[in-house]
Amino acid sequence: AEAFGDLYQWGRAADGHQQRNSNKRNQPARFLRAVNADFITPTAEPFDWTNLDYNGLQRQEFWSQIDGSGICPTGYRVPTRSELSLERKAWGSQNAAGAFASNLKLPLAEARFAGGGYIAGSGLYWSSDITSTKRSQSQAVFLEDVGAGVFLSSNRARGNSIRCILDASINFNAATEISITSNSVALGATLTLTASVVPVDANNATPVWSILGGNNAIASINGDVISGLALGEVTLRAALANSISIDKRFRVTIAAPANLRAVATGVPNQVTVFWSEAATANYKLYQSANNLSAFAAGDPENLPAGVTMKETSQTKAVIALSGGQTAYFLVTAADATNESFTNSKQAVATNHLQQFTAVNGNGKTVWMDRNLGATRVATNFDDSQAYGDLYQWGRAADGHQRRDSLASSNPNSDIKPNNPDFIAVNQGDWTALVNGNNIDNNGSQRQEFWSRTDGSSICPTGFRVPTVAEWRTELGSWLSENRGGAFISNLKIPTTGIRNFAGGNILSANILGFYWSSSSFSNQSSRLILGGGFAYDSVTNRANGMAVRCIRDPSISITDIGINDIMISSISITSPSQIEDGASFDLTASVSPADSTNKTLTWKIAGGSRDIAVISGSTFSAIAPGFVTVIATANDGSGVTGSQIVRVISLPNAPDALAVVASGPQSRIVKLGKIYLQII
Repeated sequence: AEAFGDLYQWGRAADGHQQRNSNKRNQPARFLRAVNADFITPTAEPFDWTNLDYNGLQRQEFWSQIDGSGICPTGYRVPTRSELSLERKAWGSQNAAGAFASNLKLPLAEARFAGGGYIAGSGLYWSSDITSTKRSQSQAVFLEDVGAGVFLSSNRARGNSIRCILDASINFNAATEISITSNSVALGATLTLTASVVPVDANNATPVWSILGGNNAIASINGDVISGLALGEVTLRAALANSISIDKRFRVTIAAPANLRAVATGVPNQVTVFWSEAATANYKLYQSANNLSAFAAGDPENLPAGVTMKETSQTKAVIALSGGQTAYFLVTAADATNESFTNSKQAVATNHLQQFTAVNGNGKTVWMDRNLGATRVATNFDDSQAYGDLYQWGRAADGHQRRDSLASSNPNSDIKPNNPDFIAVNQGDWTALVNGNNIDNNGSQRQEFWSRTDGSSICPTGFRVPTVAEWRTELGSWLSENRGGAFISNLKIPTTGIRNFAGGNILSANILGFYWSSSSFSNQSSRLILGGGFAYDSVTNRANGMAVRCIRDPSISITDIGINDIMISSISITSPSQIEDGASFDLTASVSPADSTNKTLTWKIAGGSRDIAVISGSTFSAIAPGFVTVIATANDGSGVTGSQIVRVISLPNAPDALAVVASGPQSRIVKLGKIYLQII
């Protein structure tokens, strides 16, 4: 009953008559806007509460107002018959139950009868429509327990319920703010422009895009696609239908390098950052302890504090990370006047203490050469120093993986426990039970964690835990599918044993090998098991502790980064340190170590002293007397340089040659330039 609401006579204002306990009177109103609060109960045809506005047009117009001057709140009005009909057709059942089950929650609010003014019946809801065949009546929808949706031509003196509808011209969920999220486009490229609005679910969120002043030689827009025509800047405008708009500076820049990645080198706390070659041969590599996503989106004004920048002509760089550090990288192409802030994607790397060398697996994959936690590559299948740690499936390297960690019988309520204990439980999983199921029962959260390649999981940056399919492929490449074949493969896989989930004891070390995959099946996970006469995969309890051998992300090509490269550590220039002006020589140097993989160097003159000498490739050409500093930079991404000061000298002109012009028995006459000498 508290949801019934008021009962209005058709077309009448909210003057108090609509209240269910209002007084009654028989005399019709002399004005359309009645000046009293009585419910009018006429005694004769046409049973209207006024003798004015017989056809109802004025009152229909009044109930259709959306400015708040009618009976509905601003923006709302009394619905039409067709609008009520559409709503009724959407109900699950055409009765009172369907009306109540709808989003409108329409109750059987009864009606107030014109004859006598008493309240009874099921429910009637006014529309703003006039009955076409009987202009003295209006349309209402009738509700009852066994039926609904019957439209009645009701006497206008009857008191019926009202449910207001938002006028279609009103944007109920209009955007109040807009911001442009696109910042730049590469020269010669196109970009689909994007913007964000507040609220995020606004129903007028599609902007109209334009360039202030119109399309020009720098950029042009077609719909929501902008084309970069020339290097420079334009002012971009995004405008919504409700007149909200925003302007933003937008750049056309040189193309950015693509495929920025990071991968651990195998040296503790060291990664190689690499990218694809861009049109320009010069790059700027930004590094920060903070997220560079806004900067990467092409907005150089959002450069975080504490960022460092390294200029290079190479497409990779070796970076040393400090302890516990997660580093964010962004690379741009740059020339003398432009830099490629064109929605580049950042790379993320996390330091890792594991030392290793990357080795080829079945010819198509690259793996670490040892297990996580192992101190060396296995020298035999039962080499205990190569066993490494024993992880419970999906857990972080929180200390539990150590072979001598303490065992606890308390399942953990978090998939990232804050303790170093090995959780030894009989239930099969190391997470706690909630309503009969383990936390992360299907393993999806832990599978995602072990599949990360940014170094934030248990494998070094660029590596992850292999899938069971990758283990099967590797197994199929061995000479024999057993522990012997596992050891003589490039992976040198030892028999690690297993830490039992029930008691935490280590079993079968030097006899059997157990290796986790990242693959999950129902409430268990997949492993590789190998022994003297067998090797196969199966599923098992996640609380078991087993070894992990990381595989490199297959999208990282060994030719891209030279993961097995031996880097140059020092350069000593061996070419001459002095040369005459007008002469030239080939620049040479020796590098250490002598077996460095990439010994090529890039040569330049510090400060660009082109008036004294120039370098073309590796040829030094002297021009005028003076001193220059020659710098050799390693091309392997190590950043190592060597330098030498070279002096350019100028020698005096040589004397003219002596010429004999006469000769006798006692003397000779010779000519030196314009001088004649007699030699006796």
